[in-house]
Amino acid sequence: MPSPVTITLQPTSPPATRSPGAPAPDHPSSTALVGVLVLALIALFVAWRASLGTHPWTRCPKCKGDPRSYHPVFGRHFALCPHCNGSGRVLRKGAPPQ
Repeated sequence: MPSPVTITLQPTSPPATRSPGAPAPDHPSSTALVGVLVLALIALFVAWRASLGTHPWTRCPKCKGDPRSYHPVFGRHFALCPHCNGSGRVLRKGAPPQ
């Protein structure tokens, strides 16, 4: 005849309680928030580079788009802006050379 089988029951531990400062389990972790922030920065960088390809030129900061500077006494005489070579436009920072 087989020997009798005994079953012993272990007491279960009570459910774990959160400490008062711990985040609730349904909130995203800080690692997930950092990941979202990194993805947003990458998206902004890609959008900026795309805008450089579409609009590489900007107004000249020295002459403010008006490349001629007129002489104060002799009104018909003018000089071209040396910064933009008289075009009134300069390449934006980061734009590929044209």
